[in-house]
Amino acid sequence: MVDRYNRKKLLIITQFSSLIFAFVLGILTITHTINLPILLLLTLLSGIANAIDNPVTQAFVVDVVGKEDLPSAVGLNATLFNTGRVLGPAIAGYLIGLIGIGNIFLINAASFLAILISLYFIQINTQVTNKRDADPMRSIKEGITYSYFHPLIKILLLTAAIGAIFCFSQATIMPVLVGKIFQSNTQALGELLSATGLGALIGSLIVSSQFKKISPVWFILTGNVMFIIATWTFSYTSNVEFASICMVFSGLGLTLQFSSIYSSIQKLVKEEFRGRVSSIYVLLFIGLSPLGNLFIGSTTSWFGPQLAIRLCLLITALYGIAMMFYLPRVKKRYIMYNEKTRPEYALAKTD
Repeated sequence: MVDRYNRKKLLIITQFSSLIFAFVLGILTITHTINLPILLLLTLLSGIANAIDNPVTQAFVVDVVGKEDLPSAVGLNATLFNTGRVLGPAIAGYLIGLIGIGNIFLINAASFLAILISLYFIQINTQVTNKRDADPMRSIKEGITYSYFHPLIKILLLTAAIGAIFCFSQATIMPVLVGKIFQSNTQALGELLSATGLGALIGSLIVSSQFKKISPVWFILTGNVMFIIATWTFSYTSNVEFASICMVFSGLGLTLQFSSIYSSIQKLVKEEFRGRVSSIYVLLFIGLSPLGNLFIGSTTSWFGPQLAIRLCLLITALYGIAMMFYLPRVKKRYIMYNEKTRPEYALAKTD
């Protein structure tokens, strides 16, 4: 859909749909008529809207700012997102006590109006690169083939998948850690999550300002090492203050790594495949998260939360080491890819 239809119009549809779902949830909550089946239905519909919205947004950002300024735009977007992660829970907690949960959902619905108004004033011709009458299944297959035979995009997508499963899943068991290891309450949980958001905020500012000056490979490798060391140290402490410091560097490392991965993919991909590659990225990065939650939840039940985190970090470290040794081969294949010396690379030839 991203490569077939006007991206601005798609964004208007997905954002308006999200507004309606939030509004319905708010009204049903206020009138005490919400129930589990309706909640599941609204969640399903919201998930579908988000599944379309995410890759459309990624492609639309490139339409607006271009490839050269894309890293800065990604960094600024991550800055806003992570600022929300730091401030959002505190503001929401205060407002829930003040006006109630149902009204919070209505405020959330109203917030989509700001996005819709912004989209209305953005005057840009988005690129439609794929014919509407093309066979959808063939188009999907072409996108997968392109991603698979592009040496760099393939590795970046694989790294995003590993991160989705083994790097971001620790947040799932954070409440267990707070209760069992830190012997504390929701206040400590809020401190740890806010510390992670603060680190991510710092990381997004660094990526935004330095991406053009520093190689993304450096950001990815440094972020990976920083995340592993900080989170490994975190898994051995029972002091909330020291743990919060560790989580700042953990969030910083993750953001350095994955903001750079996303920016690199968007800079490398050919325009006619941008929507499909963005969709694959979203599928791997968001779609595999439940597997990571299942893995760390199961290992926590068997070995406890600290050992579960260390096991995820061990797998992440082994993958990172393997990629270090594999990097020279990737460079060689990328040269072959650009020279189009093998017929299977023909479809995925770069600009």
